[in-house]
Amino acid sequence: MKRATTTPKGEVTENPAGPSAAGASAADDFEAGLAIFWQRHHRTVIVAIAAACVAILGYVVLLYMLDRREQAVQQEYGSSNTPGELIAFAKRNASHSLAGFAYLQVAVDHYRNGDFEAASTNYHESIDRLGDSILAERARLGYGVASIRGGEESKGVDVLTDLTLDDSILDGTRAEAAYNLAVIHWKNRNVDDVSRQFELIASLKNPGYWATKAESLRSGIPELNRPEG
Repeated sequence: MKRATTTPKGEVTENPAGPSAAGASAADDFEAGLAIFWQRHHRTVIVAIAAACVAILGYVVLLYMLDRREQAVQQEYGSSNTPGELIAFAKRNASHSLAGFAYLQVAVDHYRNGDFEAASTNYHESIDRLGDSILAERARLGYGVASIRGGEESKGVDVLTDLTLDDSILDGTRAEAAYNLAVIHWKNRNVDDVSRQFELIASLKNPGYWATKAESLRSGIPELNRPEG
């Protein structure tokens, strides 16, 4: 309880020693409470701190192991040179993005060597593993063209048609797919379908080289160059 003093004029004031004494008492009570808490719960606190340290250490070790694993996968991919080695790598690391690169590399090799059936299979294997990338677009295009050249024209036409209608990919890829469709349709003498592909290419903002190719093909199709009227 605070003590009061009386001034010479009879005014009552609080005891100057009161606040500091109260502060000292509160500090003493806090220290005493802390000491009691530590005495009762120090084992729990130590265990909690140890568990946190173990968790942090485990996370650091995990990051280190993942980094080592990534380096090992990259080195394995770099040392795979033949189609057989690349396919073996892709199968051992099926969930890794480099598996997509391996399948794509093998597909391109087969396509250049005229083995379109094998190229089609490997292009298809690479697509999902390459994610949303330009390489995935190229793999889809390769899959369509290789399927056509490998004797599965209907499948290839469906793949290329899907590409021409996909406005999330590059205009150049859509134009190339449309041009290849135009060639197939002209081979089958489906002039209306050829014309539709030319119109699609013309509607694209950045068809690139394929606009010139399409115009060159159009000039050689009499049915599309007859004067109106």
